Amino acid sequence: MFTSHVGRGRCIAIALVVLYGCSRAAPAAHPVRPRLNPDEISQTEIESQIAWRTTSLYEIVCAVRPRMLIARNPALGGMRSSIPTRGSVDGIKVYLDGTLLGGVEALKTIPTGSVSTVRHLSAIEATARLGTGHTDGAIIVISRGGPGE
Repeated sequence: MFTSHVGRGRCIAIALVVLYGCSRAAPAAHPVRPRLNPDEISQTEIESQIAWRTTSLYEIVCAVRPRMLIARNPALGGMRSSIPTRGSVDGIKVYLDGTLLGGVEALKTIPTGSVSTVRHLSAIEATARLGTGHTDGAIIVISRGGPGE
């Protein structure tokens, strides 16, 4: 059919380009995931962790946003520090619907099924919102049907 060696090579090259172009499927459209807030755990995230049999709110925070459990030291320019700041008694304070429960260990006592949202406040935010004595920040837990929901 083709007598020329150059013609045959050109034809094969064109055929390969066409086959390659046809064989490439269009990339699948991936749904755009919303950017997660590093200082908040949503009810959806909490429910997905409950489905994975995470037993306490403390474990959920450790799994989803472990950095919430590290104090933000204003003496270091707001940088995170695992060392409690000077004068701090029990580090990060935990509130449930506006009531102080204690330190981060209190997260182990909160029933996960009743939680709507978990928010972390830096030391500056916690002091402005909750008053003095929050040198390591605070974790605000809002229950379903709670005052912040």
